[in-house]
Amino acid sequence: RITCMCTTQDKSCVLTADAGDESMVVLWDADTGQPLRTIASPHPAGVAAMDVSSDSQYLVLISAPTVFDTEDGPGAEQEISLWDLGQDGSLDAPAAVGNVPAGDVQTCVKLNRDDPSEILSNGKQRAYFWKTQLPVSREFKYYSPPVSARDFKQAIGDFTLSVFLPGTRMAVTGTVDGDVVVWEEGASLGEPTSRPSDRRAVKILRIHLEAAITALTTVGSFIVSGGSDGFIRFYDAKLRLAAWFDDIRAGPITSISFASARIPSMYEVEDPEKFIAPDFTVGTSRSRIVAVKSESFERSDLPKGGELVLEGTFGRVDGLAAHPMRPEFCAASSEGLMWVWNYSTKHLMSTREFESLEPCIVAYSPDGAFMALGCTNGTVRILNPDSLEDVHAFRFVTSKCMRMTFSGDSQILAVADANGYGASSHSATGGIGKYGTHSGTVSGLRFEGFGKSTRLFAVGEDGIGSGVCLVNHTDVGRGSSVPTALTVAPPYIRSRKGGPVLITADTAFKFRMYDASDQMCQKTVLGPTYGGPLESMHVFQPAGMSDRYYMAYSTREKVIGLSALPLDGDPNKAMGLIAHPGEVSGMAVTHDGRRLLSVGGDDSIVNMWSVDVMALETSIQQSKGEGNCYVSLLEGGQDGEFFQELKDYFYFSQIHSQGEDTTAPRSITGKVMLTMVPNLMRALGYYPSEAEVTDMMTELQSEAEELGLSEPTHVDFDRFIALYTNHRPVFGIGKDQLGAAFQALQADPATGTLDADDLMAAMTTEGEVMSQGELEECLNALSGKELQQLYDLIPPQVDAKQFAEEVLGFEDYQRDEPQVVEIASEQS
Repeated sequence: RITCMCTTQDKSCVLTADAGDESMVVLWDADTGQPLRTIASPHPAGVAAMDVSSDSQYLVLISAPTVFDTEDGPGAEQEISLWDLGQDGSLDAPAAVGNVPAGDVQTCVKLNRDDPSEILSNGKQRAYFWKTQLPVSREFKYYSPPVSARDFKQAIGDFTLSVFLPGTRMAVTGTVDGDVVVWEEGASLGEPTSRPSDRRAVKILRIHLEAAITALTTVGSFIVSGGSDGFIRFYDAKLRLAAWFDDIRAGPITSISFASARIPSMYEVEDPEKFIAPDFTVGTSRSRIVAVKSESFERSDLPKGGELVLEGTFGRVDGLAAHPMRPEFCAASSEGLMWVWNYSTKHLMSTREFESLEPCIVAYSPDGAFMALGCTNGTVRILNPDSLEDVHAFRFVTSKCMRMTFSGDSQILAVADANGYGASSHSATGGIGKYGTHSGTVSGLRFEGFGKSTRLFAVGEDGIGSGVCLVNHTDVGRGSSVPTALTVAPPYIRSRKGGPVLITADTAFKFRMYDASDQMCQKTVLGPTYGGPLESMHVFQPAGMSDRYYMAYSTREKVIGLSALPLDGDPNKAMGLIAHPGEVSGMAVTHDGRRLLSVGGDDSIVNMWSVDVMALETSIQQSKGEGNCYVSLLEGGQDGEFFQELKDYFYFSQIHSQGEDTTAPRSITGKVMLTMVPNLMRALGYYPSEAEVTDMMTELQSEAEELGLSEPTHVDFDRFIALYTNHRPVFGIGKDQLGAAFQALQADPATGTLDADDLMAAMTTEGEVMSQGELEECLNALSGKELQQLYDLIPPQVDAKQFAEEVLGFEDYQRDEPQVVEIASEQS
């Protein structure tokens, strides 16, 4: 995370610094954008603030705080360091380094332009004047002058920024109240015992009325301030107002940058009384950059508010949607701003700001006639997509709008909130109704069909799938997996009954295909395993490709990608890339399928990606001659021990089906009976539930029906490998999973133990129940001996660790995280 940036005085170089693990400072060439020098890991937690000297020789850093626990609560450590950029070679160590006193985290640091050995830093409550001892010592000396409200007979707000006044021995520190605290040397105040670096607070001046000072810098002999009121003020060395720019109207000021650091002297100008300063640009918290001509202060023919150079996003951006017919997209931020951008002409088409609302999701109707906006308080507005004016508004849900979709005929809008409630509204005339669909967050919402045959489907994090106007709630979860996304397959992919197919993604990294008519799972395949579970899926058809469909997807963190349809678990048919440094909060595909849009939530960045499906098709074609693509998903691949073990088990299953003791000639057909598949899976370490076994059998039957074949009774080796790699879990069973299972069974919160009777009752009455005989048989097999009673193996009170080690025989229970099957590395 980049935390600060500055430039050398001649603007030839830009310096950036970040915080977090493996942080660094980078010196960039301003013309080429190429890195010139780097400082790797300058401080353990990174950098919070920095400044560079006027001659570009020295760089001062204030570290990001390293947080630790103490008896009195959390504490924080910071360092200050000075780096000599003039030295040759790599920057391995600072020229000087010191510890910042605890108690007030420092957030700003400034070098004295006239004396780079003097440094000023500040936090919210204290300011520190630092003095280097180079070349005698690498240590700093510092002094922190006290500031008391009693001395100035007024409250003193939290400090924000500091700067030395050029050509003087004074410095100022701004506050959140719009004041500046003026510091002067003690010696100049008649204190002969004061050191040169000692300062005293001599006065407090209000320079911004009821607005925080959010930018503070100098140019020539002027001190320049910017405030949260959006105003820019110029003061001379005696802090007399020289010029003001109050008409910028671009939002609270965050930075001020001048075209030049030099101002002509009075001997170089015709009128010494005239205000002269370099032109400057300002950045604001509303992501705007405005260029201002300094002459506009005195010339009426120049725009007072400057010229808008760039307008970006601000606030968290979650809402993102592409127009279904035009090269436009809409985005909305948590700060209430909504805008429409034409990505072909690169022009802003329209904007609107909503007061007291936090937009979080947007959607276009398929015909482009309407746009819907959902907010964090459950408010939904139907808008004109061109003017962004209200058509109507409603609020059927009471919490954050999580999912939103229009029907195929654009007549109905469905909304789902964070509490699992859904609402539908006629897009032109208003509300229809509200209904509870889930006990948790709805993770997928899609319409299927057209006109009177329109049906709405939803999946939730409670593992429930629902079809409104079709069937009642159905469990679409498998094991502990939770659905995370939902979409509808393209028209050419049909169910066994000839109807539409729903596609879900879940936390087990699986795609599951369901018959929309009865919501029976028809197929399960492995999905992308990089970047975490999928959060969003969009099926699209690129322009000019009438016979091919693809699915764009995004994960919760960092990754977006493409998969070619139909989905079958082939790793060569999917790709992914890192799109954002953190969360991916939204994704959309343009109307022609040639571009993909992604937004990064807190990073406020909307990225547009060019979609080249032919590159994916090339990868698919090249992989066809490489044999069974699923073998590469096995640990060690075709030459690994696991593949050989799998092959041995497969051939043994054929022998076993004919009888192990027979002397008749063996008939090796290369196929095993379907009844052998579950046990074969278990022999390989995957223990499917009865529901998962049913899914496998249904999948094989669906394939046979699709090919016009009779009901299958056997499966060959290649198909078995595909079935195994697609259905087995990506993650093994680990400590966290067993602990969560015991908690779900109401284990004691303090000890984590569960009564053995309750455990037995759960296994024989809940979920896929086991009979007493089956349970005894399993425990006998686990113990390797004939037990007289179940309690010979399970103690009266048992916790997850005991159950794992003494009953299941796990030897690595203390492992914190389950191990990932080598699928991830093979696919990435």
